[in-house]
Amino acid sequence: MTLTKDVNLPKYKVIRLDSVKNVYLIYAEKNGQLYKIVTRKVDSQDCKNIKVSGEYGFLIESLFPPMISGKGDTLWKRLDMVNAVEFNGTTIVTEPGCVNDLFQADNVVGLCIRY
Repeated sequence: MTLTKDVNLPKYKVIRLDSVKNVYLIYAEKNGQLYKIVTRKVDSQDCKNIKVSGEYGFLIESLFPPMISGKGDTLWKRLDMVNAVEFNGTTIVTEPGCVNDLFQADNVVGLCIRY
């Protein structure tokens, strides 16, 4: 996969790094909104290490699939009762009032970003 240069991507500021079992959690902020990005715990090379307070161009995508309403209209929303996903064998939850969606980033491997 060929990725665009960091300079062309929206920047997210990393405010916290955490982990649960075999998953890293990257908490990042952009325009006052908090994003929870999940990635598998793996060693990686030939990339830039992600650090707290750093700003990175993440290529994020929601882990919640789009839902289809009863009228046949496709809407990008998720059910309020769905608050967790299983990622790499680990249950990862949203944090109501703080983090309402979960994301993965195509250009992140472990705690490393590739451009």
